[in-house]
Amino acid sequence: MNRLFQASVIENKKLIEKHYLLTLHPLEKIKGPKPGNFFMVSVENGLDPLLRRPISIHRRLNGDFQLLYRVAGKGTSILSRKKPGDILEILGPLGNGFPLNIKSKNIILVAGGLGIAPIFALAEFFSKRNPALYYGARTINELLCTEELKAIGIDQVIATDDGSSGKKGNI
Repeated sequence: MNRLFQASVIENKKLIEKHYLLTLHPLEKIKGPKPGNFFMVSVENGLDPLLRRPISIHRRLNGDFQLLYRVAGKGTSILSRKKPGDILEILGPLGNGFPLNIKSKNIILVAGGLGIAPIFALAEFFSKRNPALYYGARTINELLCTEELKAIGIDQVIATDDGSSGKKGNI
């Protein structure tokens, strides 16, 4: 069920240039989210910027959740400056999410660049079934969360456009 709620910033960690991992604690219990859902995040009180930013849910940690995002404009630039204790207004979870009732023995996941954000939650959900992840990025520096994926037992086939990690070329 989607609804409006407030969440407190626990951490807003810069991973690489323009990429951040935002950990939030909802101030009230929220139902869900499931892999593939997203939140609409209001980055400021007031009218500038007016629109909420859609951000995929990267990971759920007990009652907290993480959002992986890239600074791409004014709204996400403001979001990147949020500090622990700041309060954000959020609408969600939204979207249909990924189908989770897959009976197949072999699960293959594919992600590119920041597209790893929603796929991480899906990989974590299926981790006991040993999914294979095919993950590509422009360079080794833009591969996100590979160590965290390794820690939960996800086999990864990596490719970068420049060949700096894994195979050279596209996934």
